Amino acid sequence: MAQSVAPTIFLSYSWANVDVADAIDSDFRNIGINFLRDERDAKYRSSLKEFMQRVGKSDFVVIIISDEFLRSEYCMYEMTELLHTHEFEKRILPVSLENAEAIF
Repeated sequence: MAQSVAPTIFLSYSWANVDVADAIDSDFRNIGINFLRDERDAKYRSSLKEFMQRVGKSDFVVIIISDEFLRSEYCMYEMTELLHTHEFEKRILPVSLENAEAIF
């Protein structure tokens, strides 16, 4: 019997919402799904471009949308880079926090 390979999922969020990101990460780890996260997987002094290439090749991208996320220059850089990847719109899984509702 062939063993299925777990999908690669990048978790994008503002560091102001790290508690929410940690909770989502923990819940998914409990069912055997690991996220690719900048704080854990982008090594100190490593190439941001190389990390973003890994992110761009991920199967899915979970985005925790909050006011802080939308105001973060780094988060917007991530989104701009991801928009240029293959079928980004089919791989995005948004999670909207209450403080982001005013934008919709």
